[in-house]
Amino acid sequence: MKKNLIFIMADSEAYLRDEVLRITKEWGYTKNNLKYTEEWNAALSRNTISLFGEVSITHLDLSDGNKLKQFVSLISDKKEKENFNSEKWFGQGLIITSTHAKGAKKIENLVEKTGGKVIKKATPTEMKKILLDRVNLSPQNKQFLFDFAGDNYQILVGVVNQIEQLDKDKQFEMTTDNLIVRLPLKPGALPPWEFINPMLEGNSKKAIELYERAVEGSHVLVTLKLAKSKLQLLYRIKVLQGTGIRDSKVQAEILGERNGPNIWIPSKIAQRLDIKTCEYLANLSVKVEADLKGQSRIDPDALFKNFIATVSISIKNNQPFHLWYKNFLIQKEMLIIQNQV
Repeated sequence: MKKNLIFIMADSEAYLRDEVLRITKEWGYTKNNLKYTEEWNAALSRNTISLFGEVSITHLDLSDGNKLKQFVSLISDKKEKENFNSEKWFGQGLIITSTHAKGAKKIENLVEKTGGKVIKKATPTEMKKILLDRVNLSPQNKQFLFDFAGDNYQILVGVVNQIEQLDKDKQFEMTTDNLIVRLPLKPGALPPWEFINPMLEGNSKKAIELYERAVEGSHVLVTLKLAKSKLQLLYRIKVLQGTGIRDSKVQAEILGERNGPNIWIPSKIAQRLDIKTCEYLANLSVKVEADLKGQSRIDPDALFKNFIATVSISIKNNQPFHLWYKNFLIQKEMLIIQNQV
């Protein structure tokens, strides 16, 4: 029989708080049923049903190291052992949380002995997988969020909570753009797509300025994902234009896009560019993505700014500027080598 007893360890208090609420709901209770404490008292397990029949469960927070030691001493005390030998010592439900794993072995043993569940601390990589396993996203979108989070898995908590509100089918149908609008922004930061139109218009100065403000509340991989998507769309529109399909409504229908600025702007730009320029820009975005994901030792911020400049110059002059990006990489690699010598 499944018991409402769990001990969770993680290094993020924000994640633990979210897990407490999630598990409370999973057990069939609400926040109103939840009692919070940092110190265990046997009375907590006895007074779990009110005069009106309302059930209470308990959240025992042991993130304070001293409180954890205190609870370990309590369950180790021979005089108290009788209380913890009972199959229902934890009442109607108990969620124990702690940001500490050291010194918690006796708590783990008690919970497992009583038939409860123990969730041990995990690495940031493992935590990202745990969170993303809760949602039914496409492999590409899961990888996007995985890369976006870096070592800070906490930022996925809110995003995953939002996605879980949708039906499983709707989750899988989500696009990267659907995810991006759910990503957290720092106060005062611009949305991560603001730099794209100036870049497509050939205005590298304005595009880089907007990128610098946008990346403050985002991640360079997010800005790259948006730029890559737009440049590949630009190329596909140019291919359609080359076959005589110039109506934006028809283009949108063929490409599976909504007929609006997302089609109109790149369509207008594609009209004045050669197919070779468009193809180069689409391929460049793939190359930069690989560089940002580890194939280059160059600072990601500097790399992306140079990418913006290369795209802007290529569009402004309607020709691929292969050497601009290539020379930048060579110069930066030489500086890295020199600094290591």
